[in-house]
Amino acid sequence: MYKINDKIVVKATELSYEGYGVVRSDKQTLFVENLLPGEEAEVAIYKSNSKIAYGRTVNLINKSSKRVEVVEKELFESGAAPLMVLSYEDQLKFKQEIVNNLIKRNIGFQNIEQIQPSPKILNYRNKITLHVNYKNNNIYIGFYKKNSNKLVIQNSLPLCHDELDKYYKELISALKQQILSKDNWIKELKLRKITLRHSNWSHNIEVIFIIENPNKKGFDLLKNNLIFLLKPNVISIQCQYIKESKDIFTSLYKSMPQQFNINNKIFNVNNDSFFQVNEEQTSLIYNQIKKFIDQENSTKIIDVYSGVGSIGISVCGNDSQLELIEINKSACECAKININQNLINPKLVDIINSSAQDFFNKKEAEYFEKSIVIFDPPRTGLTNKEINMLEKCNSVIYMSCNPHTMIRDLKYFEEKGYRIERLIPYDMFPQTYHIEMLSLLKK
Repeated sequence: MYKINDKIVVKATELSYEGYGVVRSDKQTLFVENLLPGEEAEVAIYKSNSKIAYGRTVNLINKSSKRVEVVEKELFESGAAPLMVLSYEDQLKFKQEIVNNLIKRNIGFQNIEQIQPSPKILNYRNKITLHVNYKNNNIYIGFYKKNSNKLVIQNSLPLCHDELDKYYKELISALKQQILSKDNWIKELKLRKITLRHSNWSHNIEVIFIIENPNKKGFDLLKNNLIFLLKPNVISIQCQYIKESKDIFTSLYKSMPQQFNINNKIFNVNNDSFFQVNEEQTSLIYNQIKKFIDQENSTKIIDVYSGVGSIGISVCGNDSQLELIEINKSACECAKININQNLINPKLVDIINSSAQDFFNKKEAEYFEKSIVIFDPPRTGLTNKEINMLEKCNSVIYMSCNPHTMIRDLKYFEEKGYRIERLIPYDMFPQTYHIEMLSLLKK
């Protein structure tokens, strides 16, 4: 049994799904941060139970020939980009192997396609959230180290677009000055996180300060300091906090939706609406979905978990009926704007502000006949109820950022008579272990 605080020498035999080096024994499996297959290292144990344990590499004894030097050391230390020790080619091989093993072992499907690389391997993210700590007159901004309460300071954002990285550095400088004031909004409002979002198309930036103690004095202090936070491309500065279990947004400077361009379609996105973080890769995925749809004879497209309507609007034809199902009211309002802005005939579109479950509860199976249904659910995946309602639907497109829940759902689709026609992995999140999956299912 591994004990917490033990230091031992081990050798990894494989990489886990989350990028840990794996050390297997009869009694426990040890997962080690920053350890590649074939490498031997001194490891410090920080978590252990009867079946598994976790450790951190203290000293590498033998290095793998596949290990590359990490330039972005702050990011790597945080654990947010554990695959940075591999070349991008080896990252893709690792993800392909993970997908192949998961799919073949769990559902027996053999024809998994080649993973599609990201057009950018750095500077691809359009959105980031960082944690904030402060003590005395010092402010610290960064990511919490994986499996710890240690904040790893981030002085740059190498995964984000260059313009967002530049603004972040200027923001850090401004906040370091503002916290020196005796009365400062950072402490008054209890700033805990900062979310930044950028558009590759408009080049605009929105800023959200996530706070714990909303009050008039703090808001007034922040307003008095806005001039130090504004740049020509900043279109919105807001505070976000929880009140009665709901997210509340207070606008301090404008409140304009961000605009994104995917395949020459313009999408307005409010601050509380979801949008994919890798715009270039999203463009390629949407193109593939459109190819799937163009091969079908469906008269109606039903886009479930539609957000601001980006998939449905991107792939619908001029004569297609389109239904967008989305629980977020703000996202539905954006979808209405996006329908008009992209010259989609509003008579052919129905935007339904509803949870997916409520939507399916109100429909009969015949409703989905001659329709193609698109799912892009949250990481939790679909419910059996949703899948059960599709017995009359011949074509389903399923996009997911969680291979594990997708595999669970694909197994149930197969039980209901569907077959997997296409299964394509995409690298939406280079330097991390996350994988996007796209599948076409037919009866």
